[in-house]
Amino acid sequence: GVKYGTSGFIHGGGRIREAVYMGARVATINGGALGGTSLLVEALFFPLPKRGLMLGAAIGPSLLYRTKNPTAMAAVMARRDGVPGLGFAADVGYDFWLLRRFNLGIIAQFNGALNPRQGRILGATLGLQFNWY
Repeated sequence: GVKYGTSGFIHGGGRIREAVYMGARVATINGGALGGTSLLVEALFFPLPKRGLMLGAAIGPSLLYRTKNPTAMAAVMARRDGVPGLGFAADVGYDFWLLRRFNLGIIAQFNGALNPRQGRILGATLGLQFNWY
């Protein structure tokens, strides 16, 4: 069923072409009795020239952990007993250029982590983000 949780990420990288950016992302997702922290390789694409449509994809290793309490302290303590898994993310957004390379964007982000023995955690977020390219 649907549960509440938290998710967040920070990313950095650089432009390899006018419309393609590559980088790394550290993402975390927690919900109920399961959490995950991932280190992902990401690619961002801007498919429409001179427009702000952004598509993103990321994949990499993850650490899944069980928490008996969905509190921040329990999640920190549970990371010691985590198991390896696969982390992934997909983004769809639109950036509005505020300055030459500084943008404000609206983004729908889908992320998750899974391990066949431990379980899976999936999440979706709709929010605002600031980017500097």
